[in-house]
Amino acid sequence: GELKPIIIRHGGSVIDAETPQGLVQADIAVVLSHGSRGLFRGFVGFDDVGKFTVEELAGWLGECKCVILFVCNAGRSDVRRFNNETFGLIERLLRRSVRAVIAPPAPIRFILPPIWLGPFLESIQQGHCIGLAHETANAAVRERFSHPCAWGGLHLFGDSNLSFKPVEQVELAPVESGQNR
Repeated sequence: GELKPIIIRHGGSVIDAETPQGLVQADIAVVLSHGSRGLFRGFVGFDDVGKFTVEELAGWLGECKCVILFVCNAGRSDVRRFNNETFGLIERLLRRSVRAVIAPPAPIRFILPPIWLGPFLESIQQGHCIGLAHETANAAVRERFSHPCAWGGLHLFGDSNLSFKPVEQVELAPVESGQNR
């Protein structure tokens, strides 16, 4: 409930659905759910909604530019047995078109996302890159909670230099009457 006003205030829309399918091709997708670990302790999915695989999640979110997962354990990268490759949702998203993922590798307290998200989105709207916005949001959490597990609980994976044009700088091409487009 606390994240909805923050998202709406920053021009986003809230999709309350069983799957994150409605987030396809979003610049920034924010997912909030409980996460779970499987038999070998790796991330296996969301607990709040229907059961689906990590591959299905990556398919639904794989065309977004930046994915923020307020989902316990979603940022885990576990080593596969018999080789040194890592696997998990982060690896799947980065292999698709996602340029940056922010997620906790461990459980995250429910009080942290509302503190973190506002400063992150404000920084993005000012034209800052994902890395700087991530740093700014972590600093906002650190002002309230000095323990590193609080302010350092969300990790950034991928392209920290990803940025978006601030809304005020979007250039619109003039449309002249009488021309076919």
